[in-house]
Amino acid sequence: ALGNDCDVAALAEARCGSGQDPEIVFFVTVGTGIGGGLVVDGKLHGRRRPASAEIGHLRPGLEAIDPHATVESLASGRGIENRARKIIEFAAPSEQQQKLALLELCEHDMQELTAKNIAQAAIQGNEFARRVLDGAYRALGWGIAQAITLLAPQVVVVGGGVSLIGDEFFFNPLRQEVKRYVFPPLVDTYKIVPAALGEQVVVHGALSMAAEHRSQ
Repeated sequence: ALGNDCDVAALAEARCGSGQDPEIVFFVTVGTGIGGGLVVDGKLHGRRRPASAEIGHLRPGLEAIDPHATVESLASGRGIENRARKIIEFAAPSEQQQKLALLELCEHDMQELTAKNIAQAAIQGNEFARRVLDGAYRALGWGIAQAITLLAPQVVVVGGGVSLIGDEFFFNPLRQEVKRYVFPPLVDTYKIVPAALGEQVVVHGALSMAAEHRSQ
């Protein structure tokens, strides 16, 4: 096998996408789950290890001994959806209007509530939705800050479906959270940018890996 999709995507973005030229590129994909990949001097790090750069499986806080209590469980698309369902379930009487507005987007079926619905509600000013996204971005920002503190990448490339929410309700708050948690000497030494290659990212990465194999 040439590598898992996230590693392949990391290599593609580092070589052909938003991470071109920098020495160290950290890639994060935020979709149904959260994955990571690290590219150093144009080469994928940790290919011979069981796992590498798995940012989604970091566990925020010293009390997070449950292997399921991860950045992914809080900040992935699925994590955002689960958090929204809990907030709706335990809404106070004074919050019924916000609750109903969010439920209307999924036709009052909470199992049909999606991260896309929640982002749409946040854009429309729904405080429930904004609270959910704020919590997700804090967890993800914490995770990315740990990676920057340890690895000092010049560029962090973020892709995946959740990142398509855009600057105002994804990248800008995420950058603020990373800055909150990163080691102070590294503040302003990195860029956090959207992935550039879209749905073709894995194809680009696989071709790049295949060419590398042929040259060895």
